[in-house]
Amino acid sequence: MAQWHAGALARRLHVLTRSLHYASAVFEGEYCYDRNIFRLRDHTDRLFASTRVLGFDISYTGGEIDAACAATLRANNLTDAYLHPLAWAGSEVLAVSAQ
Repeated sequence: MAQWHAGALARRLHVLTRSLHYASAVFEGEYCYDRNIFRLRDHTDRLFASTRVLGFDISYTGGEIDAACAATLRANNLTDAYLHPLAWAGSEVLAVSAQ
């Protein structure tokens, strides 16, 4: 299954991704019908609002996130689907620090 990661379609997510261990991530659940993502902009706006609550930024625009969702559907040859955009804070380093 292809996914959009760091500005490009990818086939895997690094095992040390911080959100997998410390729950510092935000996500949305988006239904797609006939390749149309239901209320896509509303979901993307809510994703950005959630990152502000946790105190981190997404380094892409809302338009880029929307385009990534559509590209992910096409890359996986999906017409009806459930997308789960996920944004996380941190890097691919697993550590605990008091910063």
